[in-house]
Amino acid sequence: MTTPGDRPKPSLREILRARPWLMTGWIALLLALPVVWKLRRKAEELPVMRQLPAFTLTAQDERPYGLGDLRGHVWVANFFFTSCPFSCPRLTRHMERVQEALRAEGDAVRLVSFSVDPEVDTPARLREYATRYHADARWKFLTGPAPDVQRVSQEGFQVAMEIAAPDASARPSNFNILHGEHIMLIDAQGRIRGYYRADAEGLARITRDARRLVRD
Repeated sequence: MTTPGDRPKPSLREILRARPWLMTGWIALLLALPVVWKLRRKAEELPVMRQLPAFTLTAQDERPYGLGDLRGHVWVANFFFTSCPFSCPRLTRHMERVQEALRAEGDAVRLVSFSVDPEVDTPARLREYATRYHADARWKFLTGPAPDVQRVSQEGFQVAMEIAAPDASARPSNFNILHGEHIMLIDAQGRIRGYYRADAEGLARITRDARRLVRD
């Protein structure tokens, strides 16, 4: 007498022959996987916000530096000025953390800090500031004529920048300089791909997104 436990187990072929709808389900699943993967990749893609216009300013080493030097590199940018007593030290420390977090990417990722106070922030002053924040060769601090910097900020990054003075002959104090406080991510084609806050969550997001752009 044969008990149920003694019966040989049916093979996969026999199971599928007896239940052909199972094969149909597996085929449908396999066909759907590429579509699901494509949709997932699309959802993960960063938006292209705008193309930056060409610019050339002066770096802390007194050499011209601009968008052409950044072609082919993912880069991270911010606006600051060296005499700022409030948000700028926090922003620059955050850029220093970004530099460290992306060190493994090498020269594939660069950093650029634009001074919004070019009257004070000479290349020599920017060199000292860069040293204070342990900037390596990937990190440039740029200065130049105020209208040129303002064009990069307002027309390029769509970030507010204003230098207000009591009258045309008076030198504005650093309390009268307004600039954006976000960190920006730019791809290798010079297109803005994201704006990030200078906090722990912003650091995690920009690090992840910069690596994604390098891979892509």
